Parts: sequence; structure tokens; C-alpha cells
Amino acid sequence: MVQHPTSRTPALERPAGAADAPAAAEESIFDLGLVRDAVGFAARALRRHRRTALTIFLGVVASSILILAIWPRTYVTEAKLLAERNLVMPVLGNPQRNLPSETDTPTRLASEAILKHDNLVAIINATDLVSHWDNSRSLLARARDWVHETVSRKKMTREDRVEALVWALNHRMWVNVGEGTVTIGVQWSDPYMAYRIVQAAQENFFEERHTQELALISESIDILQDHVEDVNSEIRASLDSMAQVRAELAPSTSAPRAPVARTVSPAARDAQSRLDAVERTIADLEQFRNRRLAELQATLADQRNVYGSAHPQIAATEQMIRALGTDSPQLAELRREQKQLRATLARLAPEGTTATPTNADPYLAAAALRSLERMQSDSLINERQQYARSRLKIAVNSYEGLLQRLDAARIELQTARAAFKYKYGVLVPAQVSRAPVKPRPPLVLAGGLFLAVLLSFFTAVGLDVMRGELIEPWQVRRLLDLNVLGAAGEV
Repeated sequence: MVQHPTSRTPALERPAGAADAPAAAEESIFDLGLVRDAVGFAARALRRHRRTALTIFLGVVASSILILAIWPRTYVTEAKLLAERNLVMPVLGNPQRNLPSETDTPTRLASEAILKHDNLVAIINATDLVSHWDNSRSLLARARDWVHETVSRKKMTREDRVEALVWALNHRMWVNVGEGTVTIGVQWSDPYMAYRIVQAAQENFFEERHTQELALISESIDILQDHVEDVNSEIRASLDSMAQVRAELAPSTSAPRAPVARTVSPAARDAQSRLDAVERTIADLEQFRNRRLAELQATLADQRNVYGSAHPQIAATEQMIRALGTDSPQLAELRREQKQLRATLARLAPEGTTATPTNADPYLAAAALRSLERMQSDSLINERQQYARSRLKIAVNSYEGLLQRLDAARIELQTARAAFKYKYGVLVPAQVSRAPVKPRPPLVLAGGLFLAVLLSFFTAVGLDVMRGELIEPWQVRRLLDLNVLGAAGEV
């Protein structure tokens, strides 16, 4: 019941301080009474619309649980590798060797080498990702694939899936290069597949670095051997020329000439040198893979002592062992090149001859120097002999320098083989992730509960506000400036 005042108290008869009430209200920052009335109105609105609020609350909580159920899990796996220059063994093996510059650091272009297209395809083949295509796709991705195949009426081929997986790996893998370290990580929907991906990327990185470092030195040795062979031939030609001049000038004292060795074409000699380098690299790579295979087999034996035979981590290690049993892209390319070079040699080498370069004769330079000494004491020196003497002296100096460089390169190759295990290693091995990084069930459920309470609250209040009616007594007092004597119940 609302009372309408019929008369108002004259201003002169108002109590003291009544005229100061509006000023006090203006000076108040917060109207605590209004806040109390608004909070009470919201609480009572939930009671007035309890069914609607409960329905919204349960609907939001159920939606959160459903989203948590269909949201694809994302697991993270990382491995931290050592890639640091080792300057002790190279310097001890060859004291005259120049120290490598910053461009020779093992971490140089590590990210590009791991994330390049061919390496990602090798990872896909090593982990058999194409066979696990459906397991690695979320429900939304499968639905999108189904819609695409239905509309285009064309099923995805293996090549299409490989390219899609290459795109996924390129966006989900990362390589962080630090001071002497390389960190390889991946985000994937299957924790065991993420572990296998990182393991495959790690093995490919080590194998590629091993191939590059040893192949570079092997090719340098082949180049030096070619130059040694050229200078060797030049020295022998100079000695033959000097012997011919001496025979023309003093035929009675000339010795019989030695038969000239049968030579091969330069193309065949170059092919043979390249074949030797490829075969050395293949042998080094196979030795490296055998060592890694022994390490993985030891790891598998330890895992079988801890886990059961059906444990996924054992299956991942067995998959890595099977992958090492097949040729890697680097090894397959080397074998193809070896086959091509052998076919080239069979076509270029004459029948009954071999294209193997002549071994460097360590006594050839001494024999040439003795010839020079005899020529100095010879009284029959003419212009032709002087020219042959100059050519021989230059060739001998070049020959000795090349032999010294060849020996240093061979020492460098042996040192690189021994130092590889000290330059590269595993600091933090890859582990199977136990919990997903997203979604996180506690956070999703907490957020769903908070959103459910918030929506229920605002829905109940919004329903009362949209009715456009005065529902509670405080609204009458504040909006109509009327005194409320009582309130009747709902009819």
C-alpha cells in the first residue's frame, strides 16, 4: 500500500538539518543504500527465475564439458642437443691448422636444415605419419576433409597427405638455436607421435651434420690427390725431357729409358676420385648409424626392464630402430651417386686398365733433387736443359707442398671422425609428454562454471528489467518518491 502525502511541512517548520540532506547526498561518493538494494534485487531475481537460471547454468556447464571432450589435445615434446665446436682435437692433430671462423659453428643454419622440405618428408617417412593420418586429425579437421572430398569428389592421395603433413610440421615444429645448443620441439595431438617426430628430427640432424663435415674433408682430399697426380706427371715428364736432352748430347753415357706407364683420361680419374670420396662418406655414415643403432638397442633393453612390452614408449623406440635399418635420404643419395660413378668409370676406363690414381711416390721428389744436383755439376748444360731444370724445380716445390697439405687433410679427416661425438650430443633427451598443454581441464571447467554463474545472474536480472514494472518497494521509493506502507503478495 502506497500513501500519497496530502500536505507538506512548511520550510519554516522543518527540523534542523533537513535542508542540508540534499547537500549531504551530493557529497556522498557511493549511495550504499542503492548498492544494497541493487544486490538484493539481483539475488531475489534469481529466486524469481530459478528455473530459467538453473537451465542456463546447467547448459553452460554441459557445453564446457562437451567442448573439453571434443577439443583436440596438444602435447609438447622437446629435445636439447649439444652442437659446440671442439678446438682441442683439431689443433692437436694439426698444429698449423687455422682456427675455424664463426661461419664454421655447428649451429649455423640448424633451423633451416631441420625445417627444410626434404628433411620434413624424411621425418614423415621415418615415423610413418601418413599411416597415422586419421589419428593425428581433430574432429573438425576430419569433418572439413569429408566436406572437401564430398564437394570436390576427389579423395586425398598419399602425396596430398604428405604435403599436408609437411605444412603441419612446418607450423608446429620449432628450432631454437642457442650458444652451442639446438632445441627441437613440436606440438602434436599424440604424445608418442610427438616423441617420435622429435627423435627422427634429432637423428636426421646428427646424420646430416656428420655427412656434411666428413664429405667436405673427403672432397678436399680428392682435390689434393688430383693435384698431386698432376704434379707427379709433370715431374716425370720433366725427368724424361732432361734424360732425352742428355741422351742427345751424350748418347754413349745415356741409360735406357724406362717404359712410360699407361695413363687414363682425366674424366675417368676425376670420377674415380669422386667415387673414393663417396665410398668413404658412405662407410663413415654407416659406422655412425651402427653406433646409434647400438645406443637405441641399449635404450630399448632398459625400457623393457621398466615398462611392459605393449608400452607406447617401447613401440616408439622400436620404430626408431626400424627407421635406422633403412637408408636415410643422405645415405640413399650417396648410394645413387656411387652407382652412377661406377657406371661412368665402366664406360670411361679403357679395357685392361684401372682409373685408380697413382699413389703419391714419397721418393719422387728426392730423385728429382738428385737429378738437379747432377745437372749443376754437368758441363753440358744448354738452354733446353736450363728450361727443363727450372720446370723441374718448380714442380718439386709444388709436389712437396701438396704432399704436406694432403697429409694434413688426412689427419683432419681422422680427427673429425673422432671429434664428432664430442661436438654433437644430447643434453636433454626427448620425453613422452604426460599432460597436454592445451586444453587444461581445470582451467576449462573453472571458466565454464564462472561463465555459467555470470550468464544465469544476468539473464535473471535482464528478465526483470525488460518487464518494465516496479517489482520491489525500493523502486517505488526511489523512482516515484513515494512512501511504501506495505506490500501485498503475488496474486
